[in-house]
Amino acid sequence: MEASSELSVGPQRRAETQLKPGNRVHVGPQPTVDDARQARVPDARLLSNTSETPALDCSNEVHREATSDFADLVGRDAVRPVDTQFPRGRSGGARHSASVPDHASDISAVLDRTRRWSKQVDDYAPRISKEAWSVIRPHLLGWMEKIGPAPTALTKGLLFNLTRLAVHCFEQGWALDPETVLSEPVVEHHISIRARKGQVDNPHARTSLRQARLALIDGEQLGVKFTARQQHRSPAPFAPSEYAGIESWAKSRRDPHHRRTACAIAALGMGAGLRAEEMVGVRRSDVQEGLGGLSVQVTVNRPRLVPLLHDWEPLLRTALDQPDAGDYLIGVTGKVSNGNYVGEFTTTTGGPSSMRMRGTWLVTHLQFGTPLDLLLATAGNATPDSFQRYLDYVSRDTDSADRLMRGAGMVR
Repeated sequence: MEASSELSVGPQRRAETQLKPGNRVHVGPQPTVDDARQARVPDARLLSNTSETPALDCSNEVHREATSDFADLVGRDAVRPVDTQFPRGRSGGARHSASVPDHASDISAVLDRTRRWSKQVDDYAPRISKEAWSVIRPHLLGWMEKIGPAPTALTKGLLFNLTRLAVHCFEQGWALDPETVLSEPVVEHHISIRARKGQVDNPHARTSLRQARLALIDGEQLGVKFTARQQHRSPAPFAPSEYAGIESWAKSRRDPHHRRTACAIAALGMGAGLRAEEMVGVRRSDVQEGLGGLSVQVTVNRPRLVPLLHDWEPLLRTALDQPDAGDYLIGVTGKVSNGNYVGEFTTTTGGPSSMRMRGTWLVTHLQFGTPLDLLLATAGNATPDSFQRYLDYVSRDTDSADRLMRGAGMVR
């Protein structure tokens, strides 16, 4: 095509296009002969609520403004491009400078990271059949190219989870397009099948696949909707009305060995908030009696001295008074039990969960108004982040809250 010798300064006529509103544009690798068996779509019952991708409208207002002359836009009081709306150093300039580095060293660093990301994607070779990989790999490379460079750990998770999900669709004979592979029914169907087979699933798989869906289907920047801290779900603590049932469970064991173990688990969990792996390491000599009552010396994980709540002292004394009590209070006499022993014992005997008992102990102290620094050290936590999950279970009446805020419960 020969260049024109005349320079046009007026508004340019927009190029004609064959794309009409509602048309679809195929992005990614073109289907090959090997993809013939992938032409089928998933069962309608499985994908009854699969969302369709919005059609690409190439005749929108942004396109018309972008193809017009800038002077003409100013004459019509149109908004200027984003990069020119703010001076450098403010929000708009910051976005612009983040994408266009100022110094040669910054450019070199970006290029180096991009090269390492490209090598990580190209060298990825999962342990699947050659037949499946030959079909899946072109699609996977196209998806990763559209998602764009990302940190090594995030890229590793995307490659792993996308490949595993694509293999599932390949085995079912479903089409390997993002709208099908990343639809919510397909994702949940895949994870449920793995759960039925007894395979442990990556807890971040759903998050990783949602990120991929946002980038590939919704056109969002990677990680835009996942910057906020995710709220962890913790088991609800035991209600005070359930305390008697826990005590009855511990004392009703007929076998002395089981009765000692059950009493120790309930007392250490509800009265000291110990984790399962910390309970099995408690010896008789670790239980100390002072002027205020019983305390437990924890020797596993974070060594510390934990005062026992008064309400659970009788149960711990029952465990200590058992005639067959050896060196360790929990497990086989004279031997150190594995941390899983507590969970197996409570599950088979219908006892309380160690996680719920620890949560109950934390909520009890938060309800008491125990100083945060003291509770942090006694609980064996490095940060108070986990305490936030239990604040929803803390409730105080107006009078007690007023007394605490006025310093009535302050320790001087």
